[in-house]
Amino acid sequence: PLPGFKEAWLRVAPLLAARHRVVTWDLRVRGPGAADWRTHLADFEQVARVHAPEGALVVGHSLGGMLALQWALAHPDQVRGLVLSSTFPRVRFAWEQVPQRWLAQPVVLGAQRWLPDRWSRAAARAFARRSAWVYDPHCDDDVVELVRFGIRRFRLAEVGAALRLAFAHDVAPRLGGVRVPALVVVGARETPWALR
Repeated sequence: PLPGFKEAWLRVAPLLAARHRVVTWDLRVRGPGAADWRTHLADFEQVARVHAPEGALVVGHSLGGMLALQWALAHPDQVRGLVLSSTFPRVRFAWEQVPQRWLAQPVVLGAQRWLPDRWSRAAARAFARRSAWVYDPHCDDDVVELVRFGIRRFRLAEVGAALRLAFAHDVAPRLGGVRVPALVVVGARETPWALR
């Protein structure tokens, strides 16, 4: 997810690994091609060739879900199923998302990133109690610290590359081309514009 790392799967991967082989990797966030979907699809090709030559169930969250969708459309013969969590066929601007996406989210991100560590941690716990941005009251200390780690360690240039990727992603006209079973996971607190 953005901002985040493959370690966001640490709680889920062991549960999946009880019945499946699990492979995770980080998307490129710097260097040549970091903001180009072709590079990420080529990386996916290499990972799939080594770890899943017979195909796989592909799972993606947020930016990873965008990549999973693109992979399923480009390589339908290598995808047995698709699980998409909090992702989009394309990013669109809607006025109703302004309070959450363009006002509240920057406040949360800014407080997490630039406040001194002790204050940032206290702010994160307060955001969780108030269900601000990605936090909710069920977030334990481990989850809060993982999200804070991503926010504090992601370089601004890397955020820019990831945002360019997100805004360049548009598979909406081709969604009918997904020919495998697909599970779309949405949260109970998803905003109406995100659900659309």
